[in-house]
Amino acid sequence: MQKLIIFISSIRWQDIIDVSLNSYILFRLYALFRGTDVFRVLIGIAFFWIVQRMAVSMGLILTSWMMEGIIAVAALIVIVVFRNEIRSVFRARNIWVILWGLPHKQTQTPVEIIAESVFDMASRRIGALLVLPGREDLEEVTQKGIPWDGKISTEMIKSIFWPNNPVHDGAAIIQGNRVQEVGVILPLSHRNDLPSSYGTRHRAAAGLSEITDAMVIVVSEERGSITLTKATKYTR
Repeated sequence: MQKLIIFISSIRWQDIIDVSLNSYILFRLYALFRGTDVFRVLIGIAFFWIVQRMAVSMGLILTSWMMEGIIAVAALIVIVVFRNEIRSVFRARNIWVILWGLPHKQTQTPVEIIAESVFDMASRRIGALLVLPGREDLEEVTQKGIPWDGKISTEMIKSIFWPNNPVHDGAAIIQGNRVQEVGVILPLSHRNDLPSSYGTRHRAAAGLSEITDAMVIVVSEERGSITLTKATKYTR
């Protein structure tokens, strides 16, 4: 009890402010970056910092230098690799959101992500073919592509159909919020009443939508137009 009283009496008001300030800074870092890759890297940096301080107290000079180098490289990685995440966190209307409030994360639905992606690709004249399956199985009418199983994002969709990508000529099958397969070959329609301007992508979209309940989105690289096919209906 006496030791506790001595310890409490030795605490200065500067120590209280010091601990409180650093605790609040750590809390704000957690509040701003929780759930992101940046936060996981920051946890790793904190771990290496603890190891570095332990190495200093134990007189392990070489280990201490190594930990300092790792911390410096990790900090550089955070700035360079995760600059977009950091920018989105600090893109606040006022400074109080950063110092006090919690940032509101804007999440896009799969429909919004797909719409944004196809309109952006259309403006850039990048051809694309996206399949949104219904209840019917597509394995019997399509040639299996490359398994993907990735959560959809505008960057992912655009990278799949980038002209230099080996699978950009095939279709991407999107189920829910995930890209299941890429480079899928669809059956071509043999109808004679299709517009003469329709190319291979449009005929593939028509061929699949005619025999299944899938919805297919086509982006034309020649005209920069977007066509949606469902059953025998075509919507520009």
